[in-house]
Amino acid sequence: MSLVIKKRGTTINSGKAAGAIALLSSLSLLAGCATATTPETPTSSAANNSGSASALDCSAETVSIQTWNVGASGAEDPMNAVAENYIAATGNLVEVNSVNVEVFRSQLPTYVSSNNPPDGLKWLAGSTSRGFAEEGLLLDVSDVWSEHMADFPAGLKALSTDSTGKQYFIPTNYYWWAVFYRPSVFEENGYSVPTTWDDFVGLAQQMESDGLTPIAIGTSGAEWVATAWFDYLNLRINGAQFHRELLEGKHSFNGPEVREVFEKFAEIQPYFDPNSAGQEWQAGLQPLYNKQAGMTLMGGFLPIPEEMANDIDFFAFPTIDPSIPRVEEAPTDGFFASANTDSPECTKEFFAYLATAEAQLKFIENSGAQIAANPSVPDDYYSELTRKGRDHLAGAADITQFYDRDSSQEFATPANAANARFIAQGEAALEEILSEWQAAAERVLAEQGN
Repeated sequence: MSLVIKKRGTTINSGKAAGAIALLSSLSLLAGCATATTPETPTSSAANNSGSASALDCSAETVSIQTWNVGASGAEDPMNAVAENYIAATGNLVEVNSVNVEVFRSQLPTYVSSNNPPDGLKWLAGSTSRGFAEEGLLLDVSDVWSEHMADFPAGLKALSTDSTGKQYFIPTNYYWWAVFYRPSVFEENGYSVPTTWDDFVGLAQQMESDGLTPIAIGTSGAEWVATAWFDYLNLRINGAQFHRELLEGKHSFNGPEVREVFEKFAEIQPYFDPNSAGQEWQAGLQPLYNKQAGMTLMGGFLPIPEEMANDIDFFAFPTIDPSIPRVEEAPTDGFFASANTDSPECTKEFFAYLATAEAQLKFIENSGAQIAANPSVPDDYYSELTRKGRDHLAGAADITQFYDRDSSQEFATPANAANARFIAQGEAALEEILSEWQAAAERVLAEQGN
């Protein structure tokens, strides 16, 4: 889907003014959020210097922005509304092109290294973005940070900084992962929200006895959904430090720690939807929506049908080892630019706008349950469920991204395949799965010179 917007001459409506929130802290990426009560109306950094006009006149050239979507083909991309506001306020031109996330993922290395790349690219904070930066493939946007993002949390700045101390990433929004369920199903069947692993497995057993599919899931074309289960089991059993080291290749995927993860994985594996491998992740959610399944592990981006907007809730992935601090996944999205862009200054001018509360509000309004990276977004823009998700992350001892963000793409591919296969085939295939996973990891490390 491609959009070129050329409206000019109007000003941005700053939206509702409400209590500004101070999200996040420098202790970790998202942990320890505090709440402020001083009313504040969001304003545009890109428009502040000269009323409704941009500080830099980029009306003679068009900045191209390549984004991705996880919805149906042709779904409206939230960047369209962001671009429309920017163009209306500044007279600068932006072209938006959106493709399916899996297409984008496969094309990303080409986008970044091309001699004629898109000017700006939507992607994910984490290892892949940092890897591009370390290779010198991304535009230095340190001046955007110093001039327009001084109030952003230190944790987000660290996430956007390479080993030389330069910033290369503009975070726009993040979300939480948790176990989602329909409260009406729990009430109708007398279920209680589990907090421990034993209670969780026991609940799955009871759901199966009651004729429900305990865990809704679809991994066709989206094997990362399966890897979320490995991530959380590993975090609950081995903790955040081991988790990060494993994803850096410092431990064996055939070692005792990973085998312990799969011991617990095997306890819940019989309760996954047996059709997982044959349905896409959106289709895998339908049994939950239809009250045919009891739970699903998913990010806060899951689409919620309007008719069940007040009948969806979540709980934290259950505790396995009480001595392990609760760690949560909070993937963070944003934008970077290829170092080969023909319009570096105009791209950075648009990035300065992307960092504003107005722009990030448009992501929230048009993309569902997302939490803005800008800490001055008013609290009342968030739904009750999203505020709960924000607070869920605030109470975590540490925050990680996600397997395919905290590791390289090359490292993530065999992980996704291994975990999806285990959900589909179970313990009978475990030895082959772990052997192949470790062999693939060793090949990747050898190719990387490690």
